[in-house]
Amino acid sequence: MPFLKSKQFSSVIEWAEPQEGVLFHRFENIELKKGSVCIVRPGQDVIIVANGEVAGVFNKDGRYNVESDIIPFLSTIAGIKFGFDSGQRVEAIFVNTRDILQNWGTRSPVNIEFPGLPGGIPVRANGNFICHVDENQYQVLVENIAGVQTEFSVEDLRERLLGTIEQSLMVHLSQRAGTVRNLQAEAANISKEILPEVDAETSQYGIRIRDFKIMSFSYPEGVQEKLEQAAGIGLLGNNIAAYQQVALADGLREGGGAAGMAGMFVGAQAGQQLGGSFVAGAQQNPQAGGQPAGGGFCIKCGSALPAGAAFCPSCGNKIG
Repeated sequence: MPFLKSKQFSSVIEWAEPQEGVLFHRFENIELKKGSVCIVRPGQDVIIVANGEVAGVFNKDGRYNVESDIIPFLSTIAGIKFGFDSGQRVEAIFVNTRDILQNWGTRSPVNIEFPGLPGGIPVRANGNFICHVDENQYQVLVENIAGVQTEFSVEDLRERLLGTIEQSLMVHLSQRAGTVRNLQAEAANISKEILPEVDAETSQYGIRIRDFKIMSFSYPEGVQEKLEQAAGIGLLGNNIAAYQQVALADGLREGGGAAGMAGMFVGAQAGQQLGGSFVAGAQQNPQAGGQPAGGGFCIKCGSALPAGAAFCPSCGNKIG
């Protein structure tokens, strides 16, 4: 927790025990006084803000004395006459300069367009990203976040970023609709394509995304089974016609849901497509509400959820 004996800069100000994942903490309405000190720890920068503008930055760890270090520095850099009798008040924003890893998971399925299947194929994804506060954009940080929020965490950033992630996934997955069965093999390439898009979103806050990864994809359970069956078509050789009949029969027996549509689509295409290049599609089951295999992924920590879970077993986040 931040340490400050009073709202006045009367003794020592330091961010002694920052909470894990917090990107910055702001001390406001600080009056500069003789004998006061500011302690900057490793992995921290301190931004001094006066009248909404960045007056100076202390980016080396150490102990700074107001009278001998801070006042002369601010007066020179900002061109503002700071003094102990002027009643000048400032804000001190302590910034976590380290890279922070954060998990993410899609909040709802992303529907991939697929020829012949209205509504597309519902796909969920999870992964992680690494972010850091851009030391060259502290004024942007102050104007867009730090000027109005006392504290901002990487979880707050994730909540702002999930919409962009889901939109980007929809675009890039739709471009690969013909290889829906092999999305996991494309995860690294899709991640590289999405990275600049999410970085552009966060850079407007003065925060950058250094790395972005998709760890896994999931489909509704019935769809996953049919895709695995489609992958085995190449093993049938001259018995493609027999597989076609079986798949169509399975589809009719299972009905018009996601699994049934997948079976019928596999059967309909099997007579025309040979080998491992065959790809099957499926339609989201409207009665099942588009639930993925198991229960999808937790939007807080990205962990896989068991079917019907009310809370994430990894982090305790409430589902739904």
